[in-house]
Amino acid sequence: MPTEDRQIIRRSWRDDLRKIFIMREPLPGWLGNSFFLMAICLIVILYSSVAYSGTNTLIPTWGKLATGFTQMITDPRSGDHMLWMDTVASFSRLLPALAIASVLGIVLGLYMGTYVAAESMWGRILNFEENIVPNAAMVVFLTLFGFEFKMYTAVIVFGILPTIAGRVYAAVREVPDQHIFSAKTLGASGQEIIWTILFRQVLPQIIDAIRSTVGLALILLIATEWAAGQEGYGYRFLRLYRSARLDVILPYLMTLGFMGIGIQLIFNLIQRVLCPWYVKEGK
Repeated sequence: MPTEDRQIIRRSWRDDLRKIFIMREPLPGWLGNSFFLMAICLIVILYSSVAYSGTNTLIPTWGKLATGFTQMITDPRSGDHMLWMDTVASFSRLLPALAIASVLGIVLGLYMGTYVAAESMWGRILNFEENIVPNAAMVVFLTLFGFEFKMYTAVIVFGILPTIAGRVYAAVREVPDQHIFSAKTLGASGQEIIWTILFRQVLPQIIDAIRSTVGLALILLIATEWAAGQEGYGYRFLRLYRSARLDVILPYLMTLGFMGIGIQLIFNLIQRVLCPWYVKEGK
């Protein structure tokens, strides 16, 4: 390799390494991935030092984790596919509740951001509801719906609806008034302005709002299944907690983490397809 090329490569490496100490300076891909791998290695080393030290027998070794992962997929005693059964049970409750809360949140947010009367009517109620812990209100939903499917849906909708509606409302309020006045001048009706102009402009923020509440919805679902469920992730965690089965609990948690990443990627894909202009602008 010529000497000039070597000097250029060295200079490039030095410039990339200097970026580490510059605040908010974007790092090149290889350097960012290197730090990510360093964090993974550090976590593995720390976990291994605790698992193989012998001071805490509850922390499973890597071999026990592998065994627990296989048992998580198929129960050796009953032969049931635990992970599949729990996933179907939990997501059959999560997805309908997320859909209902999204529809209600979008409608309320759009109308509150457009009409002051709607904001006066529902804004304070949603603000009050947001300050109530949904799990604390679970007793009310148990009394109303018992242990049926409606109870899980009600808890999740109650917990995430104010967040979705509030974020949609804030996005609508940021739309310039000139857009609304221009549409009125061209003869658009109130409903056309809301669903043709405002809805399309705030669609990226709507997707972000729904995506940000998926984690909260999962927390509420697992907590409700823990307290009152007969199947699902929360019920499984309760059974494993009683038997101190960390060798199965930890693979379950890692699986939930990967599922969460998958959900985020799906929402990113939806946003890229429906709002390519928003993604291109790097917002």
